[in-house]
Amino acid sequence: MSRHITHHALPATFSLITLIFLSLTSCVNPIDPEELTDDTEVEISFSGRLKTTSRVAGTRVTDSYFDEGDAVGVYAMVSGTGLSGQRYIENLKLTAASDGSTLKPERTVYYPDGGVALDFVTYYPYLDGGIESGSSILTVSVQADQSSAEGMSQSDFLTATATEVYSSASAVELNFSHRMAKIKVELLPSGDLTAAELLADNPTLMASGFYTVADYNLSTSTFSNLANATAVTFGGTWSVDDGVLTGKEMIIIPQTITTGEQYIAIEWNGRLYTCDLQSSTTLSSGAHTTIQITVADDSGSELSGAESEIDGWSEGGGSTSSTGSSRSYVDVSLLNFASTNVYRIYSAGYAVAEICKEYLSTSSISLQAITAYPVSNDVADHTAGIALQVIGNEDNVHGGSVCWTGDYALSYTAGTSAAIAKVYIDDAGKLCTTAPTTAAAISVKGYTLSDTRGANTQICGIVKIGRKYWMRENLMATAYSDGTALTKRTKVGDGAGYFVSDDGLHYFYNTEVIQEANGLSLAPSGWSIPLKSDWEALDTYVGSAAVLKSGTWGVTSDGNEVTEVTNLSYFTCLPTGLFTSSGYVRGGSQTTFMALDADGDVADYIPSLYGEYDYIKWVSPKGDTSGIYKGVSVRCVKD
Repeated sequence: MSRHITHHALPATFSLITLIFLSLTSCVNPIDPEELTDDTEVEISFSGRLKTTSRVAGTRVTDSYFDEGDAVGVYAMVSGTGLSGQRYIENLKLTAASDGSTLKPERTVYYPDGGVALDFVTYYPYLDGGIESGSSILTVSVQADQSSAEGMSQSDFLTATATEVYSSASAVELNFSHRMAKIKVELLPSGDLTAAELLADNPTLMASGFYTVADYNLSTSTFSNLANATAVTFGGTWSVDDGVLTGKEMIIIPQTITTGEQYIAIEWNGRLYTCDLQSSTTLSSGAHTTIQITVADDSGSELSGAESEIDGWSEGGGSTSSTGSSRSYVDVSLLNFASTNVYRIYSAGYAVAEICKEYLSTSSISLQAITAYPVSNDVADHTAGIALQVIGNEDNVHGGSVCWTGDYALSYTAGTSAAIAKVYIDDAGKLCTTAPTTAAAISVKGYTLSDTRGANTQICGIVKIGRKYWMRENLMATAYSDGTALTKRTKVGDGAGYFVSDDGLHYFYNTEVIQEANGLSLAPSGWSIPLKSDWEALDTYVGSAAVLKSGTWGVTSDGNEVTEVTNLSYFTCLPTGLFTSSGYVRGGSQTTFMALDADGDVADYIPSLYGEYDYIKWVSPKGDTSGIYKGVSVRCVKD
């Protein structure tokens, strides 16, 4: 089933947020608050609440109050002098208490005496450095990862001012305004596709190429020096509202869109689709824009585009744009590797490159990296890899060469560049890390295993370790690869079949499934159950069971201690347990895998991982005393 995307932008608005500061006492005030000793002086106490109940969705500014722990910064100057002049109060930090209405200052401050008025300038969120002396410029940013409430909260930059405020018991009213722009995305299913099906797919949403850092002038309320164009992860959670998928949004620096530079990307069912915004579209300060993306079934081979209109906070014209899955480059930051560790790049219908998130290990290095390899005739050239990004390293060590001379024999040379953010294919089909004179139109798709057996299909992610491609999760088949049904068993020794864990999440197979196959294959087409030698080679390469393990492990025997779990290899081995004559056992502490010998029979010893051992143990496929074959996990490797 192919899918079609169009998008439309709808007008929306932000409500202004008002914060009230209350002067609680009145009497005589000195000019220098740091030298106060007289108890009769007027202390400036602060109490704050949001004057409207409108909520900034997804941020920590909720309902009528700031959330507990939210902090704002306050400057005060003698009226008319400005931020760049002498300041009476310097970046005073106010923190919201548990009731959300009380803002506690980090130190006591007082009004000046002599009838001197103050101008207040306030901003949120609080920054330790504040504004340099002699300046009114504050460097602000949005978070690249807004998937958490904290990430969105720290992106929601607010300011407020009040001028000519005299010592008084009256409230000092500060009206806070959103200074960033905001984008919300809604997905509209059409055709036979339902919102529930779309929700189950859980499409991933990111924005590419948007500026995330700028200077903000609190005197003129303007942005300048926009920088750090990067990808931003949307926040919020998908939900269905009146047949529409909604709930995803991001906060961004106000900026003007340039077609091809900024766009929204959707990773859906393993494929990356992009949604351009029309050039010259302006995302204005305080503008709340909703982009609707219509998703439909059609007979086309990929998603294509239609028109969109964008109305911001202010009245004005709209714009049109188109969207599709083809671009001139791959934005590496948009590849989240959530469903697979391998993506394929296609040009003119052919795979021309692949991008992997993998583990690189030699006698001198142990690191995780995002790598790229050229592909020809559907086969990757693993001798010509490029380490686009060394994960977790901000030094200029990226762009190195990755050359596999054997299944697990690596020659690696570190690079000398910053992390490589874009990958291109030139008009000759060559993989490039800088923009070529002519870049080919390309599309990106997650490289996954689609295992269809009768009416059931398992979509399984793939992880590349060395030159081998492994399933990233265990087999969950209820039939042989040709669709011939397997028998579900609850007790080992009752014949060939599969077993299911007590929680229904994990599947296991006994040796009889292999012995009685009569030419049938348990492995998916193009894949095979690993040989014992495959497991031994993998074990030698990773050097530690910790590198294969993921999740939370326990121990199989009292008194033992759990060993380290790192999953550096992205193999994602979980403690799924197994079936023995005692039934389903050791869920949470052990995993055992099927392995074959060179003749295709089940090996005399098969690999098992335990919570208390940092190495693979080789165990018999039979029970220790019963002699009955166990039910174990199956993880396949690509032929």
